[in-house]
Amino acid sequence: MIGTVSAPLDGVAAPGIAIGASPRIEQAHLSTGQTVAAFVVFLVLATIGLIVPIALYLLRPETSAATLERWRAWLLRNQRAAGAVLLLVIGFSLAMRGVQGLLE
Repeated sequence: MIGTVSAPLDGVAAPGIAIGASPRIEQAHLSTGQTVAAFVVFLVLATIGLIVPIALYLLRPETSAATLERWRAWLLRNQRAAGAVLLLVIGFSLAMRGVQGLLE
């Protein structure tokens, strides 16, 4: 099950995510240590949806199957609402960037 979840992200997502975040982090003019910390925090937050199920599987293998099945069932029941919220957040973020760009 874990291989199925992580297969699309193996070796591609983390570098791609870091490359996508780099222009915004560079614009902040941080020190080297702060830049590294920003990348690490960004990568952890961006991959938390992958990290948590894998950690659960590794740390609690006896109960992870039932827990992951409950999470899966919840997501299937609420996929439209979850998708709508995600699109609203992305849309709001893009709108705010646009407004900020107009005001600068």
